[in-house]
Amino acid sequence: MLKLRNLQDTLRNKGFRIQWIPWQEKGKPEYVYNSPLTHIFNIVGLALFFMGIVSAAGIFEIWQNEYLSGINPSLPGIFISVSGIFFLLSGRIVAAVQKQKGWVKIEAQCIDWEVAQYSHLSRNGRRVKNWTYRLLCTFYFNGRKYTVTPENSKIIAFNTKKQAENYLESRISTDNKCFLYIDPQNPLHAVFDRKQRI
Repeated sequence: MLKLRNLQDTLRNKGFRIQWIPWQEKGKPEYVYNSPLTHIFNIVGLALFFMGIVSAAGIFEIWQNEYLSGINPSLPGIFISVSGIFFLLSGRIVAAVQKQKGWVKIEAQCIDWEVAQYSHLSRNGRRVKNWTYRLLCTFYFNGRKYTVTPENSKIIAFNTKKQAENYLESRISTDNKCFLYIDPQNPLHAVFDRKQRI
């Protein structure tokens, strides 16, 4: 467990000068928030996705011939798979809403920030370079001072360094004030600018 968490921290800090301040319990792997409802969405989504693939491959050919004569046999399967993807995405949206329910918007002081480049594999197997950011912020909550590295609210990466810088400059004032959403039960868990959508 500790080795997995150390690997997660190493990967998270790769390419950054500002080191990540963890908000999850030390010594245990980081987790992705889920609730019973999001588990249901995930199970239904995966089931539909794979049923659609099986259907599009023609394995249900007898059923298709009997009930869907005159229709391209792969179309219902594609529709079912797309429905599965919709359920999976909806599950993540529901999880984000449930996780951030009751979070508080606060004003913070941005004491440092940086923009860093990272690379990842695209769908066609090519390595693509994008840009992301990391902030170091302080704020007071319930009489206590916190220093955090808030999570990014944007799920879409920046194509250029200038785009990332413009985004930050538009949301951090000239006196380095910005807004965070924080979990009042664990103020180290913060998100920059707005709640996450997914």
